[in-house]
Amino acid sequence: MEFRQISYFVAVAETGSISAASRQVHVAQPALTRQIRLLEEDLGTRLLERHARGVRLTIAGKALYDDAVQLLDSRTRIRTRLSSLGQGLIGKVSLGVTVTHLWVPAVAELLRRYRDRYPHVAFEVFPLLSGPQLERLREDSLDAGILYLDSAEQPGLETRLLQQDHLMLAVPETSHWSAAPPHRLAELTDTDFVWGFAASRRSTMTG
Repeated sequence: MEFRQISYFVAVAETGSISAASRQVHVAQPALTRQIRLLEEDLGTRLLERHARGVRLTIAGKALYDDAVQLLDSRTRIRTRLSSLGQGLIGKVSLGVTVTHLWVPAVAELLRRYRDRYPHVAFEVFPLLSGPQLERLREDSLDAGILYLDSAEQPGLETRLLQQDHLMLAVPETSHWSAAPPHRLAELTDTDFVWGFAASRRSTMTG
């Protein structure tokens, strides 16, 4: 089983067609078909079934697909890491940031200072919503994250407050609230308006 065979198989699985996969991986259809057959022979099971519109995965093919994607991803990460080491980089930090925080001056300054202080560390920034960031932080696939939290108490994570946001009520000039602003949210109970999530009130760095 070779990596190129695995990549060819993934291309066929994702396109559902030998011809489409051959164009994607830039390999002639006969050669691609032969490599898939060699992979099936090596594994001792059929991975694909032909039908009128192309091919579909067998049960074994479906099982292999998930592992194949992870294997190719791992190969890419290893290559990237070794290439970085070869270029003199001494480490890597992966940081999740919500899109709105990318425009916050304090966050931009934080990233700039980190880059200046650690120029030989590979720095990966992933624009992610707060929920996915928390999941990846707990899975240990992110080193740190800048996100919104309801509470600084996060089991298994250390948090630090970066910025406290404030909500604002915006109304048309013709609204009666313009002349007599409400003093409590309860006064807006029966009013139609756009409301942000509670998690958007606080900016937090988690690691």
